[in-house]
Amino acid sequence: MYNDTDESSALNLDWIYITSNAQFAHYQHRLTESPALGVDVETTGLDPKSDRIRLVQLATPNQPTLVIDLWQMTNWKPLADLLILPSIIKVGHNLKFDWQMLKVANLPLARPFFDTQLAYQALRKGIPDKSDLGYLVKRLLKVNLDKSQQCSNFSQPQLSLEQLQYAAWDAAYSLALSEVLRERLGHARLWAIAQLEFDCIPATASMELNGMYLDPTRWQNACTTLEKQKQEASNKFHSSLLIDRSVQMTLWPEQKPTLQYGINLNSSQQVQRALARAGLELKSTDQRSIIKVVERHPALPALLEWRRVSKVLDILNGLPKHRHRLTQRLHPQIFQMGARSGRFSCRNPALQTIPHQDLIRRCFTAPDGFVLIKADYSQIELRIIAKITKDPLLVKAYRTAQDVHRLTAALLMDKSVSLVTEEERRLGKAINFGLIYGMSAVRLQIEAQLKYGIILTKAQALHLHKRYFKLFKGVRLWHQRLKRRLYTDRVKHAPTLLGRVRRWQEQPKFNEWLNFPVQGTSADITKQALVNLLPCLNPDRVKLLIAVHDEIVLEVRSDLADTVARQLQQAMIDAAVPLLSPIPVVVDVSINSSWAVQ
Repeated sequence: MYNDTDESSALNLDWIYITSNAQFAHYQHRLTESPALGVDVETTGLDPKSDRIRLVQLATPNQPTLVIDLWQMTNWKPLADLLILPSIIKVGHNLKFDWQMLKVANLPLARPFFDTQLAYQALRKGIPDKSDLGYLVKRLLKVNLDKSQQCSNFSQPQLSLEQLQYAAWDAAYSLALSEVLRERLGHARLWAIAQLEFDCIPATASMELNGMYLDPTRWQNACTTLEKQKQEASNKFHSSLLIDRSVQMTLWPEQKPTLQYGINLNSSQQVQRALARAGLELKSTDQRSIIKVVERHPALPALLEWRRVSKVLDILNGLPKHRHRLTQRLHPQIFQMGARSGRFSCRNPALQTIPHQDLIRRCFTAPDGFVLIKADYSQIELRIIAKITKDPLLVKAYRTAQDVHRLTAALLMDKSVSLVTEEERRLGKAINFGLIYGMSAVRLQIEAQLKYGIILTKAQALHLHKRYFKLFKGVRLWHQRLKRRLYTDRVKHAPTLLGRVRRWQEQPKFNEWLNFPVQGTSADITKQALVNLLPCLNPDRVKLLIAVHDEIVLEVRSDLADTVARQLQQAMIDAAVPLLSPIPVVVDVSINSSWAVQ
């Protein structure tokens, strides 16, 4: 046993190095009777798919921390039985990582959890801050925690006293932090949100661990198709300006030579000058500026298309480098509260940015004998708006199962719903998803073109904007109410229906103020759906792959697809109904060989 209490007299920092099953058995009863365990692991690296666990540290209140050397233990079952006990709260910092490493080692870590990193992030209410363990210990416990051994070699045969002490203290201080954070969560009335985040840890960890398969042949075909589309858009741009692509442009000698012929569409200066020669003087050629005047020259739609395809192609070209050498799958790093709304975010690669295009999503496939099940909430944000605003038109539309986008288009254009065209419905969709968040008429004009391919004049956008708020009185009153709170009362925080809170240090923008209660509630619902789904998951039969906003994707053994699809649909409905009733909830489910709809 080793003891060092110089850093903090408030903590018992004793620890015991466990190197045999007999030693572990001596303390097993005490561990089993503890209400909480501080849990941490030390590993040979950070990749659960290729690295190994060396140490498991277990801290209990007012007792020495056990530092268990798994490489010297002959029987892990007693430890495995302990880690799945539902009577013990497992406390840790960034438990997602510990869960993954323990899972791969056949030492599953089961709920309930308390994650000090997630707890602190919930308390920050969307205001960015560091959240690593050393920072929190210093800020909340006033202790300088020595992390110098964090990157040391835990695969060497004999571990140093410094390594063992470092390992023990990480678990012990995580447990101490949880007491401080638990009290603060209670005072802030954020316990329900924190509990939801804790419960969602296995889902987040599973998505990272499972990854998605990128079919190399389909990927190459998609890249080839997009390259052709990019070339066609470039040709249209040049032909619209009567520019001969067979010769390299030399109109502007100050420009460095390029390997391209004609206009280099990546060069804003070359584009701007080419348009000027065609009689279109623009101060800027950024997206917004082009969209505002897109109807003034046929070269402009081609330029927008070239940029759209280029962006998608950049995303697609970057995917293969993220293939894992062992699994040949993409394993993004997922941040459970990566967005200030409470939504997930991910990177390396950013799979949440994959466009909703069958050409792209068809590249993500299931292995032989499996299918992908995709389920997404139908218009969940508009349903949340209907719940919050009680707008009569929205509430009636959803309770009578009407197509809200088609209804909006019909009302704005004074025509029967049955006569609304698909383009008009897309316009209704652009208006619904734009104006509820306080979008201006000018911004509506831009978004209609950018996201839905609909060209509006400024006068048309102004007319639609005015008419929408005249018809949808509940939305208008909601906007007015929140404007008073924002600009008169100077309130700088906003809640979701479940109680998640976002706080701003400065006065927020009105669209952010409107956006958070809706997107935050949507995030709460999706996370609860993932928690509901956990009992259905099995690494051999049903894998959770990714959650993108209001969409959940599973990889399922083919013979179980229909059953699991129903379970997924019900898990998502059960998550939303308590918050949205009496607004009905609809979940669309599809079973395919790929992530694409067809």
